[in-house]
Amino acid sequence: MTKKILLTAGIAFSVLILLVSSASAAISFFQTDGVWGRVDDGYDGIVFDVVGVIGSNPGTAWTGTGGQTTAGALIRIPAVCTHDNDGDANLNEWSYSAPGNPGNLGSHTFIPTCNYQGLFISEYRQGTVDAIELFNNMGEPVDLAAKKFSIQIYNNGSSTPSVNIPLSGTIANHSTFVIASAAITGITTNQVSPSLAFDGNDAVALVRDYIADVGGDSDDGASGLIYATGPAGDDPTTGSPTTGANPSYQSPPTTDFNQIRYGTAIGGLWIPFAQQSGLAFKGVNNAGVTYQDQAPFLVGKFCHVNQPIYASNALEKTYLTLDLMNMSCGTGAVAPFPPPRLTFVYPVLFDETPNSGTCPYPSDPGNPCSDAVTFTPTEATFTCFYEGDVKNVYYVQLLGFMPAGKNESCSTKTYDQSLAKGMFISQEGATNCGCLFAAVTKSTPTAVKLISFTAADSAEGVLIQWQTASETDNLGFNLYRAETETGDRVLLNSSLIPTNMPPGSPIGASYEYLDATAAAGSTYYYWLEDVDLAGVATLHGPVSLQR
Repeated sequence: MTKKILLTAGIAFSVLILLVSSASAAISFFQTDGVWGRVDDGYDGIVFDVVGVIGSNPGTAWTGTGGQTTAGALIRIPAVCTHDNDGDANLNEWSYSAPGNPGNLGSHTFIPTCNYQGLFISEYRQGTVDAIELFNNMGEPVDLAAKKFSIQIYNNGSSTPSVNIPLSGTIANHSTFVIASAAITGITTNQVSPSLAFDGNDAVALVRDYIADVGGDSDDGASGLIYATGPAGDDPTTGSPTTGANPSYQSPPTTDFNQIRYGTAIGGLWIPFAQQSGLAFKGVNNAGVTYQDQAPFLVGKFCHVNQPIYASNALEKTYLTLDLMNMSCGTGAVAPFPPPRLTFVYPVLFDETPNSGTCPYPSDPGNPCSDAVTFTPTEATFTCFYEGDVKNVYYVQLLGFMPAGKNESCSTKTYDQSLAKGMFISQEGATNCGCLFAAVTKSTPTAVKLISFTAADSAEGVLIQWQTASETDNLGFNLYRAETETGDRVLLNSSLIPTNMPPGSPIGASYEYLDATAAAGSTYYYWLEDVDLAGVATLHGPVSLQR
């Protein structure tokens, strides 16, 4: 068969700004990067901080100038104030306490003039009782359960966690939180978990948003699955990227393409990777350009590589982990600033569409049905602090795709709302790309809200136009017509009219539809129906017109 996909990814980069003073809403960043996750499985979570290096086995222990990870306590040096997503094999950020010494569990020394926010592992104890201490420098209390934080253990160099321990309780700002495998005499332990057991060669991580694999190993993966980093150019199908069987072969942070491919080529000699279908994302270097409220900024280039393939096991689900580097909060901002790397995760769901029959998405006449890419809303927040004890909570909101050729640089693109599409429409047997844009906003996205809905006579028929103010969770529209207000309604569009804005959009878009079948001398009533991602339909209208 030929694989077709509906991609539902949660890239809702929203930015809701709770402005209660004259603090600037100007936001800037320096780089973005996106990495694809495991397929048809759970999600290992966003790594906030790690002792050791995930996917690496040092032998008996990680060692460095700060000591080693076996039979003793590692203590984060006072100058460290933020988390480290990648880990440190040389333990340069740690000092060492001898075996049997509980170190400073429950009392971390910290330099208060540190500039960056962070929630990190401040002490690591391996011995008769294993323990992990966390320190909160986020500028505000953190509800560990509400934010879905957990501790993970990666045994013997594994790239997937062997143990995931959900955390509960609240950690106050500039305070510690101790998790231990058993109670420790003289130490206040906030959470006891016998599962917290690790050796000196096991990486231990603080993560957020872990999702268990509920389907089991039998449904994991897809036939011919392969991951890659590269190429560096604008065409994801060129060159010889570094490839491998797991997500670690993508190498963040980078503005090369990160890719996932699958399937077996139909006909001819199969060249792995080159003749597989898949998804590609390339981040951008931004050079710190500043963006005001609702001003579009480029997030990166997305491509769907759509080759004719066979796939014995369907690719149904993956995740896109997105990094924004060195985010600046604008004029009047004060420490602690956002961490150097802000990381968000978005689920990506796949659904095959048939190659013939009625196409669910707009398709070229005579060609197989197109594939579609829809980005669903998700919470992606960070906090900025300003002079005068002002706190702004930010969301980054996706605006949509601008069309781009597979050899075209997105750096030459500017956002045009009339041309941008919230739904990415692909083609069979081709590589199609789009430039993904987002914006800083000041409002919480609400449900689909109409600004106008009109019908006007024209030489070709009845021109129906509508404009939205926002489109949270909207998938698309249907138009109905009747000859009386209480008459039978006839569906005019053969397929769903796709939204021009991604779900969750705080700003709307303009649409039009020509009813060329409307006869002269007749009166017509029109209704507009919006359909959300859960299939819930809401009817608007009617508007009427006598031709």
